[in-house]
Amino acid sequence: MKRVTLIAIISLCLIITTYFVEIIIGFFNLENMIYLYRFFGILNLLGYVGILPFFIKLYQKQR
Repeated sequence: MKRVTLIAIISLCLIITTYFVEIIIGFFNLENMIYLYRFFGILNLLGYVGILPFFIKLYQKQR
């Protein structure tokens, strides 16, 4: 359970960081912004996938 919890914490930090960077980048008018948002979208997806095993393990412990 400790390893799954650590993966979930790291994934949550990744999600928070990507949203924070997207907000900061949003204030600047940069060319090719769509590529940055696609990249951060992939990082967000990986973050959510990293949180999934935590909830699966938590569900299994409740049974």
